[in-house]
Amino acid sequence: VTTWSPTMTRQGESALVIRYTPPLSSKRQYPGAIYQSDGRMMVVTLRSCLVDEECPALVPARSRAAEGRARWFEVIVPYQGERVLVDGDGPGRQERTLNP
Repeated sequence: VTTWSPTMTRQGESALVIRYTPPLSSKRQYPGAIYQSDGRMMVVTLRSCLVDEECPALVPARSRAAEGRARWFEVIVPYQGERVLVDGDGPGRQERTLNP
């Protein structure tokens, strides 16, 4: 997931927007995220699956595009001030900090 360059921005009082740019492939789908929180730490898993696999997500991803910029995805997850650990369906994991 580190190569996806995830960034987080607070949205209002109780949500985070996580934006990420996975390498686009016609063989993969990026349906969204699964998250889990114990009140101190939230783990967000950004889903990536082969197109013919079932790939459930709690929060659907929105595909975005802007002129002069690579296509990216974003998910919005609930947030209560906990630390956030972002991972993918593979071995990569990283704690992320909020962007102002």
